[in-house]
Amino acid sequence: MKEDIFRRIANNLIVTYGTNDPFKLAKYLNIQVLYLDFKSWLGMFSNINGVRTIFINNNLSKVSQIVVCDHELGHSFQPFKESVFMKEKFLFENNRIEAEANIFAATLIFSRDIDEAELTETDKMLLRNLEKYKLY
Repeated sequence: MKEDIFRRIANNLIVTYGTNDPFKLAKYLNIQVLYLDFKSWLGMFSNINGVRTIFINNNLSKVSQIVVCDHELGHSFQPFKESVFMKEKFLFENNRIEAEANIFAATLIFSRDIDEAELTETDKMLLRNLEKYKLY
């Protein structure tokens, strides 16, 4: 299944770079991460003239920013050139492009310990929706 490729890529990155931190992985992969005051979007990945950038909503909690970065980093391994927006309901999207990015994100996020006591409601919603992409 093609989606398994995204799980393997995420696991290979963890082993290769010794981290599951998407911000560190982006740096190692020469992908810049920028924070913007998005009103409704959570984040976005763009590849313009070979300059790969992850944009993250700076109004999100740290955990939500990690989930968004995980997801957008997954888009960086997809074979398209145009920008892909991650809207508020990206985790509910039922298409191949978003599913692949969600599989990648789930592989990274669930490979780390999460302190559930500090999660916001948005954090909990994002994590709940990634659960279906988790391998048990």
